[in-house]
Amino acid sequence: MKVRRIGITIGDPAGVGPELMVKISKDFEEGFAYYLYADEFILKRAFEVVGLSFDYKKIEAVSGKEGEGIYLVDFKIFNSKELKPSLSCAKVGVSYLAISSVDALNKKLDGLLTMPINKFWAKKVGFSFNGQTQYLARVFGVEDYLMSFISEDLKVCLLTDHVPLREALSYINRENLYKKLKLANEEFKKIFGFEPKIGVLGLNPHAGEFGEIGKEDVEVILFVVDKLKEEGLNLEGPLPPDSAFFRDYDLFFCLYHDQGLIPFKLKHFKDGVHTTFGFPILRASPVHGTAYEVAWKNLCDETSARKALRFLQENTS
Repeated sequence: MKVRRIGITIGDPAGVGPELMVKISKDFEEGFAYYLYADEFILKRAFEVVGLSFDYKKIEAVSGKEGEGIYLVDFKIFNSKELKPSLSCAKVGVSYLAISSVDALNKKLDGLLTMPINKFWAKKVGFSFNGQTQYLARVFGVEDYLMSFISEDLKVCLLTDHVPLREALSYINRENLYKKLKLANEEFKKIFGFEPKIGVLGLNPHAGEFGEIGKEDVEVILFVVDKLKEEGLNLEGPLPPDSAFFRDYDLFFCLYHDQGLIPFKLKHFKDGVHTTFGFPILRASPVHGTAYEVAWKNLCDETSARKALRFLQENTS
């Protein structure tokens, strides 16, 4: 039986990532090799705070051929004793993301769980991306991908992600919408095993009122939806954004970040999972950030991280 390999990065160690890494270890299963990308000093501090520990084997690098068990990939990056928002902690989060992404690129991992980093501090140590998703896309050489958020009863993907709204609007055109909707349909089928019914949200209030409130809903969204329906996709739109989520769809395709994330996080902030459609490896993360305000107090809720781990365990092969 093949051992499936899941990498877990520590994220910004001043945040909740280390505690989450320890807490979700209760859900580690046989048949998997878990690679923890973290400094041992930080991991042991998390053991003390959480009141939970586990056995692991330290390795200098991932071969991808290790047997089942827990492996610690420790590059001794942390150069401070204080776990607080800082350049030192940001360097840890960015460095282990980089190391794990190379292992994933070289097919040494089957799945990757990334704990949160903080963009403000990460950029201060030279991280020039608007998030871990954008960085991973660059490493994997992927231009077309979709930030996606899943729960048992609600699944959302975003045409645009961490960009200013003014820039997001310029991205909403026929070409981009067409290829991203096809990608959403293909990736959903690959992961969940069936053809989704996709609800495509409109851009303007009331989905433009047939062109009376902006032309994009008719000239771009309706045009692409009709074209893809002719190709056999099961989708409807443009849907009025203010009422779309009262309807029943397997996947909601949203045009910009807050259009999809406000309803999703309102309902599933604690138990949702962030994944990325279009990557060569299955990637997941909690839907929340570093949560500095509750870090290192054993107060963080691990449900979203646990669901992310479960998503990888159930869908990696």
